[in-house]
Amino acid sequence: MAKRKPRSKQPLPRASTRIPPTQMLQDLEEVTRLRENQQYQEADMLLNELHFRYPNRFEVFAAAAELAQETHNALKLQYACRRMLELEPKDPESMLGLAHAYLQQDYRALAQRTFQEFLRLAPKHPQADIVREILNSIEDIARPELENLSAEDALNLALNHEMVQVLLSEGEYFQAERLCRSMLRQYPDYIPLLNNLSLVYRMQGKLALAMQTTQRVLELEPENIHALANQIQYLCLCGHHEEARTYAEPLKNSTGPAWKGWLRKAEAALLLEDYESVLEAYRLYHETKVKEVMLPSAEATLAHFAAVASAHLGDVVEARLLWQEALQLQPGYDLAHQNLVDFDFPRSQRNGAWAFDKSFWFHESMLQTLMKMLEPSLGNSSEGPEQVQRKMRKMLHQHPEFNSIAANVLAIGDFETRSFILILAGIAQDPTLLDAVKAFALGKQGADLTRLRALQTAVEAQLISDDEVRMWLDGEWHTITPTRIKVTTDPGSYHTPQVIALLDEALEAQKVQDWKRAEALYVQAIALEPEAADLQGNHAVMVQYQGRTQEAQAMLEAAHRRFPNYAYARINLAHTALGRGDNETARELITPLFSVPQLHLLEFRSLCGITIHLAMAENDLVLLERWLSLLEFHIPNDPELGKYYGWMDELLVPLPPPAFLPPKVQRRKSEK
Repeated sequence: MAKRKPRSKQPLPRASTRIPPTQMLQDLEEVTRLRENQQYQEADMLLNELHFRYPNRFEVFAAAAELAQETHNALKLQYACRRMLELEPKDPESMLGLAHAYLQQDYRALAQRTFQEFLRLAPKHPQADIVREILNSIEDIARPELENLSAEDALNLALNHEMVQVLLSEGEYFQAERLCRSMLRQYPDYIPLLNNLSLVYRMQGKLALAMQTTQRVLELEPENIHALANQIQYLCLCGHHEEARTYAEPLKNSTGPAWKGWLRKAEAALLLEDYESVLEAYRLYHETKVKEVMLPSAEATLAHFAAVASAHLGDVVEARLLWQEALQLQPGYDLAHQNLVDFDFPRSQRNGAWAFDKSFWFHESMLQTLMKMLEPSLGNSSEGPEQVQRKMRKMLHQHPEFNSIAANVLAIGDFETRSFILILAGIAQDPTLLDAVKAFALGKQGADLTRLRALQTAVEAQLISDDEVRMWLDGEWHTITPTRIKVTTDPGSYHTPQVIALLDEALEAQKVQDWKRAEALYVQAIALEPEAADLQGNHAVMVQYQGRTQEAQAMLEAAHRRFPNYAYARINLAHTALGRGDNETARELITPLFSVPQLHLLEFRSLCGITIHLAMAENDLVLLERWLSLLEFHIPNDPELGKYYGWMDELLVPLPPPAFLPPKVQRRKSEK
């Protein structure tokens, strides 16, 4: 049994002698306030911003170290202290903090060496005597498999093996691979190094090499828990779930020694969606805890995995308790906190329990490539949609594992990563990826709006041809009619140059709210083009803006009778009907628009708006979700989205007074 190590509270690293910017000091004071109020997520988010705004500032890393210490996050403490030592290599406080971070992660060789370096730098430090006690309590670092090596060789191998794990945890994959290969030349069958090399390959996206390396470990030690768990992970990421299941039973029955063995068993079971085995691993760990004690961070992760499993099995109460347990073990544990927040939402808005974030699913280089490809869709590039699609398909061809990873994410992933996948699927239009999107849309996992967006992606790709589909909405099955309206920026109607000139003048008048002059200009335009429905509708709007409501209403009704397919007349009349509480008439007016083959973008936006108003008036959450998802699908930056989401949260919100829609700008004939 491991010796109990003396505990000490390491002092915080001192501040840099460089004069810091005033704003940075104010922001760091805010970080302190948030930390003291136990608002750990908010403090961490602000620190991330400060790292970006003030790179390589000792003071910012010191604040990060303080937060990491309070939240028992050894990895973040390690990262902050290593960065501080890069800035000030002989700072004893940073050295002491790093030594504690290593010890908390059971990097005993690195902890021993770092504590020794601390004592060399500051032998009379107030913490020096406690550090000497810790050094005396650290067990012999030699492992059984190294018993034939000299003490010096064993120490060297242990130091390098632990440094590989440090580099892995900080995303330094090239350096980790180089160090692994260097050590394996001397110790080719050292299993911990081989396992770590496979992880390096996995994080670089080299899954074939990762599986080959893991297979080599299993040939040396068939019951190695880390190798079995790794192989299950790699096969699942490649989409080979059936083959992965062949390793599940050997892993479950393995009694081989392994640091965090129960945690690895639970992780593998989660990937296979074997939730009962996850709970069994959690239970067996606590039954054998007297023999094998994991660090608090590892125990917190195991509790989180068990919470996810409980949630998927329908035991929400137990899931909440387990996430709370995880936060007690590691305050500020993001995944546990985010899942608890998610379960506070109404059932229709819950993402559903998830075990891993984006960094687990996608290696860094792939994420960077994908984000760069998405820039055009975010308005950050001059590339057209076809160019982006070609690049995306080329990337998918180069990384065949992406589609299988995407299917995993849609099945058991988080909201952010699911949304990311849906954007990529809509751009790439890859058949395999779209099949996964369709399966997700027609399943029960994920928030209603996310699955409705997936449904529309599948509809646009012509993967759903049925007139009706069954969807899980608001906690039960509903039969809905998919919306197949083609949304276009083509105005559909054009005006003569003379009318265009009048419309330009009318728009200038509207900008200064000169409604009377605008009305006169529309009258002139109608005289030139009496069969133009949009001119009739916009004329009515100008009349309404002057307070002549009854006259405007009569004009709209006349326009609707004369041009029954004119969308704006129907929508404005529906707004008026809703304003007087006549929901049935409003629905009758807009229902024909649901089946039109094509609408202009602004017409579609208005149709979404009136339908959402109707849904609120009738307290119809499913209708509201459908049209809110359609609006966000076609116009993701629409300024009204925030308001509509607020309505959905409130469920019952008083409707605003009836409003007439602004005129739609038409293009000149020469622009056709």
